[in-house]
Amino acid sequence: MELALLITNISLVVFTGVYVFLTYRLSRESAKTNIINQSFYKEQLRLSCMPLFSVNIPRQNDEFNIELLLENVGSFPAYDVDIWLISTVHNDDFPRNKLNKYIKGAKNKKVFEKIDSSELAPGSFYALFDRGCYATLQANNRVKISSTFIFHPYSLDLLIQYRDHIGNNYFQQYCLSYVENDSKRLIIDEIRPSSIKPVERFDLIRPHFDKDFKKIRKEKDENLPEELEYLYQLVKAGHVADSFLSKDISKVESKWEIEKF
Repeated sequence: MELALLITNISLVVFTGVYVFLTYRLSRESAKTNIINQSFYKEQLRLSCMPLFSVNIPRQNDEFNIELLLENVGSFPAYDVDIWLISTVHNDDFPRNKLNKYIKGAKNKKVFEKIDSSELAPGSFYALFDRGCYATLQANNRVKISSTFIFHPYSLDLLIQYRDHIGNNYFQQYCLSYVENDSKRLIIDEIRPSSIKPVERFDLIRPHFDKDFKKIRKEKDENLPEELEYLYQLVKAGHVADSFLSKDISKVESKWEIEKF
């Protein structure tokens, strides 16, 4: 009688232990499944509301005037849109400290006094660039980017950074070049990154004033993606394209026209 009771108690303890263990494993698997489902839902939500951009390149009317159409072809607006049009120039072709020789009718001659031939980007390159910022770019709207460079660009990069309506931040880099033997026809060589993923918001160039608040240093943002390092070097060594042709170079907000398509 006592032996049978002992065996029954032991069996009950073993059964209870197995039951508790299986319940624990089941709860862990359920928790993992919930995490996976939540991650899947968040990713689906992100993809469903992500703005989609396309760059339309009309045939250029002039080899020094660049025209591009940045179009939001998605169903959702893009916010905090930051656009950089960057022209790469080789210092051997157009020495940066002698640019005044290549510019006729320059309106802002003080710019030339500040140009230095030091700290060029690797390969002896520098950039002439323009920038435009927009609080929002609605779906089925496009920015008519137009910029005048003082000579034919070696190559062009279009960099855009933007947010979706749930706060995710993205960037895209369009690498452009001219068709061989046709100085008025641009094509897209590459779009980076190949897969668009959220990144921390960054500044391509972060101006920093020295203690006397007169000299500006161009510092690198700690959130700058690694693949944009060379663009940073180009812009750091370069100048705003408008600075040679206009005295007003401060306008970046809504710099270019927006239109529906």
